[in-house]
Amino acid sequence: MIKLKHLLPEISLMSGNAGSDTMEDFYYNVSGKILPKKYDIVNDWLGTRDWDDDSTELNAKRKKELEKAKELAVVNSDFKSMIDSKMSLVTKGGGYELRMIKEGKDLIFHLVDPKAKYIYEYFIGIIKTEFGTRSYRFDPRKAFNLTCYQIHWSNVAQEHMGKGLGKLMYTMVYEYVNGLGAALVSDSMLFEGSQKMWFDFIPSKASFFGVVVEDIFFPIDKSEISRDVMGNGVDTVVAMENPPKEVRKLAYNVTGLSFKRGQYGMCRVRAGINDKIALKAGDTIRTFTFNDKDDRWQSKPNKNFQYTMFSNLVDEAPTMIVLFKRMEGLGMADGYDVVNQTDYKDLKACVFSFENANVIVKETGGRLVMVAI
Repeated sequence: MIKLKHLLPEISLMSGNAGSDTMEDFYYNVSGKILPKKYDIVNDWLGTRDWDDDSTELNAKRKKELEKAKELAVVNSDFKSMIDSKMSLVTKGGGYELRMIKEGKDLIFHLVDPKAKYIYEYFIGIIKTEFGTRSYRFDPRKAFNLTCYQIHWSNVAQEHMGKGLGKLMYTMVYEYVNGLGAALVSDSMLFEGSQKMWFDFIPSKASFFGVVVEDIFFPIDKSEISRDVMGNGVDTVVAMENPPKEVRKLAYNVTGLSFKRGQYGMCRVRAGINDKIALKAGDTIRTFTFNDKDDRWQSKPNKNFQYTMFSNLVDEAPTMIVLFKRMEGLGMADGYDVVNQTDYKDLKACVFSFENANVIVKETGGRLVMVAI
């Protein structure tokens, strides 16, 4: 039989509390990375103190070890000096400190309580970030000169939930990342607590938003940031203060269009932007014949090959829907737009992601215009 207490950690995780981590859990996770080996005795004491303190059968050596552990467990000047040497101080606020550890280019932030009496009460929150969204096939730094730190884990200790410390920690991290000239990116899986942070709180802090769809960044108006924007191909949410000019250029070209209503989206095309597109189904640029004499295949240009190019299709189509119908007729559209509007009836602009370039095509004055990104 499954008991309720066994389900509580998973229920906590689903509600956004990220499990049942306590301050002691945070301490265990951090201590092995930054604390000297002498603190191992504190870990031992924490694991056994409930029965050690009540036992009358402890030998002298064990009693001495426990007394030493209790001394080490106190937050004192030596402990704080060691923390200063291992964890950078990012900022202070609300009586708390944000500390940081670098792992390569990744940043791990810890919210700590400098007023804590014991070291196992010192670490009260964590945000782990990954530099450059390495999990994406598409690198936003190349196309948009956009540096990102993507959150992969965030948590506040159970004892401090409901005190607003999650908001404090996110604010500190966001301001620090913004100071680096970078954007903060959400995890691709947002539980209830994380959704509240990204859709209710961060819009009050950030000036510029975007979403990532099929590894392509899209600007989005702050008014359209809500829970229902996730899904339908949307991977993550992006927040920043000072977008690079490449991002501003993309935002300018979709000004006045609604992301949620499917007025702009993206289409991935498995070809180069200047590749020739056959006007006849199954037609190829070259034909192949088998030469019995040489016992090998030979190829030669197909004199009857008729082709067009993507730029020609854009010039010939008055609307996005006509462009997509033409592409589909030629068998070249690997179409995808962010709200699954398969008939493209509301689409007014679209980013086309070719293998060697990204362009945006939009309706302007009764015709289509193509702009390089």
